[in-house]
Amino acid sequence: MARKLTAKVVKDPTAEADRAWFEANPERRFRLRDPAPVEFKDPLGDPGDGFSWRVLVARGSLPDPSPATTLARISYLQALLLIGMVLAATAMARGMG
Repeated sequence: MARKLTAKVVKDPTAEADRAWFEANPERRFRLRDPAPVEFKDPLGDPGDGFSWRVLVARGSLPDPSPATTLARISYLQALLLIGMVLAATAMARGMG
């Protein structure tokens, strides 16, 4: 007889706290806070006298893909110009120009 197993989704409390902070402060793009105890895989170590560790959290947003087509066109144009320069240099090296 097979047992029915259920999975429980565990949310990251640090990420939830950051999300709540950004919702409460919509005009802010960055947050500087103390690191959570289990946030990093390895221990951070001693920061030294007079210093402490901080975590800079940036508000997440999707990048704007609209400049990508313009950059792709420029790249093709640069490639064509480079090929033309190589052909011209080859022709000049052979005494044709």
